[in-house]
Amino acid sequence: MSKVSNLLLTGKPGIGKTTLIKRIIYETSNIEFAGFYTQEIRKGGKRIGFQLIWVPENFEEILAGIDLDSRFRVGKYRVNRTVMDKVASRIKRLQNIDILVIDEIGPMELFSREFEDVVIDSLRDEKQAVIGTIQKKLLYKLVEWGVKDRVMVKELTRENFDTLYNYCMEWIDTHTGRSSKG
Repeated sequence: MSKVSNLLLTGKPGIGKTTLIKRIIYETSNIEFAGFYTQEIRKGGKRIGFQLIWVPENFEEILAGIDLDSRFRVGKYRVNRTVMDKVASRIKRLQNIDILVIDEIGPMELFSREFEDVVIDSLRDEKQAVIGTIQKKLLYKLVEWGVKDRVMVKELTRENFDTLYNYCMEWIDTHTGRSSKG
């Protein structure tokens, strides 16, 4: 059996998965993260899309929006699949990082077959640790991809946010061999 070297957070939409990932990234010292997280785009109090933020550069790209011109769609949002193709290409070029951040594995992101392939490869890679998020309804993909034994899945709830944050920090320390608090 392979060593579990990846941590994926799941939970209800809006529960705080991305908030937890961002807190880990920005409150951690002495650890090199690379990858991406996503966040809502709001206008007049309404969600109109999603942007992807590259880590560590904080460079933003529009992943999905109600007004995008795209044939790919999730609900009312049209998805810019080329953004996820670029993510896949960039992840393939990463070298010598401590933790790969993949937030999130969801229907919008999986329109890109290149992205799906790089997620599978990253979760299988015994030299690379991944921390990320996955939609609950897509947990079956871990079995389909043959990586279930390489992934620890933790469910985030309102009640366990701080406990799960501490767990994630200990996980990072274990997988990097360094203290995440510098």
